[in-house]
Order: sequence, then structure tokens, then C-alpha cells
Amino acid sequence: MKDQTIVPPERYQIVINEEQRLSMFNQRRAANEFCQPEEIMMVVDGDDELLGRQVFRLFNAIFQEKQVWFMYTNYLPNGGYVGYSRPIPEPIIKYHEIR
Repeated sequence: MKDQTIVPPERYQIVINEEQRLSMFNQRRAANEFCQPEEIMMVVDGDDELLGRQVFRLFNAIFQEKQVWFMYTNYLPNGGYVGYSRPIPEPIIKYHEIR
């Protein structure tokens, strides 16, 4: 049986838009309105799952140690193999061309 740890309500906020917005709008709004500069924002879609009880500590350690501002991760699809995300090309990062 999966660990169904309940997250206390003070640790998250549900935002309901009055009109339909797309993902990028919602991510930008979350970053601008609800996150402090030193906080880490993670996008986990409804079909995603974070593995392990220490996943947030792991991400925090990586952000602190490497001083990164953006990170992508590998994933485990249902087929059993390890998938991978492609690196963001350097010119996109250099010229701030991320959507």
C-alpha cells in the first residue's frame, strides 16, 4: 500500500481561476504571487508522482549545493526504463528565452 501521508493545509494553497488559464500562466502567477525568492517551486502534474519520503530534501540539497535556478529531472515511465529530459540549450538560458 502506498504511503498516503497527509500534507497539513497550512503547507499548500489551492487557487481557483475565475476563467480557464493555461499552464504557463498559472506557473508564472504561482511564482510571482505565492513564492519568496529563496523558495523552490516544483511543477508536479496530475499524472506525476514523486518517489520517496525524502524527495523534497533531495531537491533542496541540490538547489543549495549547486546554486541552480532551474532544474529538470529524469522520470520513470510505466514501461520500467529510465526516461530523460533534454538539457535546455545554453543560448536559451543566456538570453532568457524560456517561455
